[in-house]
Amino acid sequence: MLSRTTVDHHSQGIAAFTEGDRATPVSAGGRGREPTSVHTPVLAIVDGRVLARECLARTLQMSGLGLGIVTFDDIDAVHGFDSLPLAVILIHAGGDNIVHGPVGRSIRKLVSSFRGVPVVIQSDNDDLQQVATALHYGIRGYISSNVGVDVCIEAISLAVAGGVFIAAENTSDLQGMLAKKRMNTSDVGLFTPRERDIIRLLRQGKANKSIAFELQLAANTVKVHIHNIMKKLKATNRTEAIFKIATDY
Repeated sequence: MLSRTTVDHHSQGIAAFTEGDRATPVSAGGRGREPTSVHTPVLAIVDGRVLARECLARTLQMSGLGLGIVTFDDIDAVHGFDSLPLAVILIHAGGDNIVHGPVGRSIRKLVSSFRGVPVVIQSDNDDLQQVATALHYGIRGYISSNVGVDVCIEAISLAVAGGVFIAAENTSDLQGMLAKKRMNTSDVGLFTPRERDIIRLLRQGKANKSIAFELQLAANTVKVHIHNIMKKLKATNRTEAIFKIATDY
């Protein structure tokens, strides 16, 4: 259930949604300011820990993120507020395993119901299989519960911009894990022979300079090929392209 006085619209002071059949913005007592416009893009924070979610909401409120903030204590509660202009959803999954169990099912349901709204997971579990599974579900960001506010803001901002954020400490290991998967031969016609050469090296976690050296290509040529690969995959960045290559191709 949506908690009383836990919706923070930071552009114009504090506002709250009251419990009931409809969520109605009301001004917070003693502030003397009107609530944020219902058209303001909103960040939804889902966290069962009251203090943690309120502290994060207040911190992000003061950071100049540019989004209204609404907090929930449960993933399923978000479904009752699909009329909100949600820009991004941040879910604290704690130590729960999202590969199996109710949390994973709730996350999949949320991603399916709010298509077009990026979801970022904050988790105590940095298991690479869990990270890969989250991305397969359509999650647009996966960060550790131990990251600082700046990293959290970076993840939220990149997700809103259409990218995929993975914490730096997980990226190289994730690339190595994904490189073990084999490309589906029925889909290789999507790429040119040279692009397939580059894909093979991307799956090994090679940097552009290493790819250029191994294939005896100019660095700019490699960049062009990678751009074309990303375009064909409809990927917004290199990490997302590598993941799609490993899981879908």
